[in-house]
Amino acid sequence: MTANRFSFCKNNFKKALFLISTCFFVLILSSQKAHSQGGYMSLCSGGLTLEEQGNLDGAIEKYSTAITLKPDLWNAYSYRGKVYYRKGKHDLAISDLTKAIELSKNKLFLYHVRGNSYLANKNYEKAIADYNVVLTKPNLKDPQLYQIYLYRAEAYYFNKQYEPAIIDFKESIKIAAKTNITPTNSHFYLANSYFELKKYTEAIQEYDLVISANAYNTTAIFYQGLCYYKIDEIEKAKTIALKLIEMSPSKEIYFSGSNLLDLYNMEMRR
Repeated sequence: MTANRFSFCKNNFKKALFLISTCFFVLILSSQKAHSQGGYMSLCSGGLTLEEQGNLDGAIEKYSTAITLKPDLWNAYSYRGKVYYRKGKHDLAISDLTKAIELSKNKLFLYHVRGNSYLANKNYEKAIADYNVVLTKPNLKDPQLYQIYLYRAEAYYFNKQYEPAIIDFKESIKIAAKTNITPTNSHFYLANSYFELKKYTEAIQEYDLVISANAYNTTAIFYQGLCYYKIDEIEKAKTIALKLIEMSPSKEIYFSGSNLLDLYNMEMRR
């Protein structure tokens, strides 16, 4: 009986020791996890501070260390990706942002930044796809909403999809009007889109707005003159040609008198 009681007590002691050891181990793990998490967030915060100070390489180093510490969290990938985008390293930006999206698919701003990177890389189809995700449920209070429509419009434009480009350029202009943004680029590319679709009258109106904002935009002035030439408003085309020659007198050697309208002959200009 005494031996059995001793064996029983011994077994209970072992169980108690096991439970205590297990609890202690769990506490250590929890403490390490909390410390690791705190270190991760501290590194990210430090990276953001360095970004604000203009030290992009230092920020990248902080984010890289954070990723090594916690490779299963999306934050540092996102931050590092945005810095790579700012540095013009678009392939690295796309890689980091893609990883961030894999880890947190519902963060729409990640698609926005990756879309910008694809646009900068001239990968217009993928840029459009990312902007489409962001604009599925557009946040009307997002201060970057104007930019998202503008950039998707540019992606459509450079992909020679002029009809949807026009829709997005118009939307970006509408948003700009509500937020006191001067949408010069929107009007310029909208005019170009109309020009590509041979809608010369609409293009002229948009070029007017661009020239009103910048009287020395010779590209807009030239294409406005070309539009007038295309719709046979010859006198207006001549007036603009003379204006261009006045702005760049060297052109008078080639385009003057009876040759004035040759200014709009693209082959001769080449």
